[in-house]
Order: sequence, then C-alpha cells, then structure tokens
Amino acid sequence: MPAPLVEMHDVSVRWGSNCVLSDVDLELHPGERLAVVGPSGAGKSTLLHLVSGLLKPDAGSVSLGGRVIEGPGTDRGV
Repeated sequence: MPAPLVEMHDVSVRWGSNCVLSDVDLELHPGERLAVVGPSGAGKSTLLHLVSGLLKPDAGSVSLGGRVIEGPGTDRGV
C-alpha cells in the first residue's frame, strides 16, 4: 500500500477547558475518500483546519505526503 497522503497521530485539541478532539489517529491513502460527519460541535471543522495547517494541535502530529507539518520536530509544532 502506498504511503498515506494524510496522517494524524495522537492529535488532541482543546478550546479552553473543552476537549474538542482527543487522541485522533487517521491515515488517508491515495485513492481513498473520507466523509466527516457528526453533530454540531463534534470537531469536524477543527479536523479540517488541522489538515489545512490553519490550526496547531495541542498534542500529536499531522503529516501531509510524509512530511510532518505540525508536531514534535517542527518549528511550529508542539
């Protein structure tokens, strides 16, 4: 199987005392499709903001095409 286009490992995001995403792991490989569904406030937009680089995770790492864009070892990471 080819390397994942998008990877998230142990990603968590908090807004104040509210935990929006907790320990999210995700791999999206070439040719795969992903639908993100859920009620308002479930973290759908937060997940997309992480992948687009508009938001930093409070914990964990986000990679695009094998390159870590947020997380340990990056100048913007946690």
